[in-house]
Amino acid sequence: MGSSARNRAAVVAYRAAALIALALVGQSLVTYAASTTTVTVKDFAFQPKTVTIRVGDTVTWANVDTATHTVTSNGNWDTGGFAPGTSRSITFATAGTYAYFCNLHSIMFGTVVVLASDEPSPTPTVAPTAIASTTRPPSTALPSAAALAAVPTADPIPLRTPSQAGPGPVMVAGAALAIVALAVFAWLVARQI
Repeated sequence: MGSSARNRAAVVAYRAAALIALALVGQSLVTYAASTTTVTVKDFAFQPKTVTIRVGDTVTWANVDTATHTVTSNGNWDTGGFAPGTSRSITFATAGTYAYFCNLHSIMFGTVVVLASDEPSPTPTVAPTAIASTTRPPSTALPSAAALAAVPTADPIPLRTPSQAGPGPVMVAGAALAIVALAVFAWLVARQI
């Protein structure tokens, strides 16, 4: 094989490696374009009470209150108790409206609205103000059967354990950089032959 043929082969190998690296970087940007919305758990309330996200987005509940709370959606998920200063996150894979509550404090309710990735965002509307009741259930009471029956259910959200989550964007970008570096190295070695 002549020097010219080796150089052409090295250039082809370099270009192929560069295309693979660009594809991996592009995949990491597309795959991880999802966003995270934070709901603050404070003063025995979820703030904001309703969040609207898209399929693939994550909601993180950050407990900045003085008590332990849960984020529970009947038939969908239960984070279990999480203490002040900690948080819990859920990534939503299915469109729908998910009502949730704190299993420890029956006065705490919220909603996550998950839109399909191609669904247009809803136009904001002003919600009617509810008149507050003068009686409150004890803070340790569970939601009543009537309140739970009023909570709409949706398809279960498939949650993955951290070991199934796949590589993060840093790992994908690092792998792409390694491929480019190897391609450059192979190209330099081929030029010296």
